[in-house]
Amino acid sequence: ESISGGFREVQDVIARLLRVRCHEGEGCDMRSRSCRRGRCFFREGAVAGPLDRRLQEFERYLTVEKNVSPHTVSAYLGDLSQFRDFASSAGMLAADAEEGWRKVDPVLIRSFLASLYRARMKKVTISRKIAALRSFFRFLQRRGRIDVNPAESVQSPKGEKHVPSVLSVDEVLK
Repeated sequence: ESISGGFREVQDVIARLLRVRCHEGEGCDMRSRSCRRGRCFFREGAVAGPLDRRLQEFERYLTVEKNVSPHTVSAYLGDLSQFRDFASSAGMLAADAEEGWRKVDPVLIRSFLASLYRARMKKVTISRKIAALRSFFRFLQRRGRIDVNPAESVQSPKGEKHVPSVLSVDEVLK
């Protein structure tokens, strides 16, 4: 018991030193269900490539400079990871290319959004993903990594309108 506990502490220290973050914001040990399903942000604690390094820089920016909620950081990084995987699978983003994020254009972002619509995601979720992309590319633009923000021209979907429920006369009289 003490050996496994000590091993876990060593894993946590190594994860902190490498700044490896899991989808849950903890050192990734590939034990949680999400990690095993491949949803972990930095898979298997591997040393990140140039694309992932930009995401790590963005994570530090959100956490340290912007001081946003850990839930927002987790959601944004998950959204960006999903976009990265989509772009890589479409052959539009080489995982090891230093110029990878420069290749992203509004057409690629719109095709990503189309895939989200086909997956029947809610408009509020799609809006958050667009906000994450805008924020990330604005960050890259301010740091001089890209010249133009490709997500700037992409519009968010209009919010769903909910009709309020009205009490009947009998309910009011009760």
